[in-house]
Amino acid sequence: MSNTDWKGRVSKLYDQLAGSASENPALVVSKDVQTALQQKQPVVALESTIISHGMPYPQNFRTALEVEEVVRSNGAVPATVAVLAGVPHVGLTEDQLHDIAKKGLKVKKTSRRDLAYVMARKLDGSTTVSATMVLAARAGIAVFVTGGMLQLTSTYILLSASDSATCNPGSAICFNGITIAAGRGGGCASGWRKQHGHLSGSH
Repeated sequence: MSNTDWKGRVSKLYDQLAGSASENPALVVSKDVQTALQQKQPVVALESTIISHGMPYPQNFRTALEVEEVVRSNGAVPATVAVLAGVPHVGLTEDQLHDIAKKGLKVKKTSRRDLAYVMARKLDGSTTVSATMVLAARAGIAVFVTGGMLQLTSTYILLSASDSATCNPGSAICFNGITIAAGRGGGCASGWRKQHGHLSGSH
């Protein structure tokens, strides 16, 4: 494949991701998540990098199931996000969760910038904060929960793709049980800086 053909394919994948889930053949939303969104039930997006890269198997698989159950027990529908064989999925089956957990580090850690590459190469990808937020937003999910995205520091500021992602309208992020970003405007980073001075990002 020539460089021109490759660039064209990547550009097409980005264009596909720019649409909504209903008109987007490049995004698979599970039936449970679709039904919940249609019925205006609460849906919570979850990242998958912590499954593949955050802990060993089978602890990672058990933890993934436990986190989804916590979401359900609080009256919401969990939507774990990942890329499977090049296709972004919002909402995974237990078998799909198990597959990511078992493959572990063999699954490509996928940030927002990696989405087109992982899709074009038809790889399995576990989504970081930024990629999860992009795909969740395309599916119409406004709430996203993660852990370990931000660390407080008194010495420096290091912001990553996740920081700019939090500036997207309609997003909400929680970590350590605290909602730190919601609604529109400057997102959590600018608000946190104003109140607490410094933060750092890891995704």
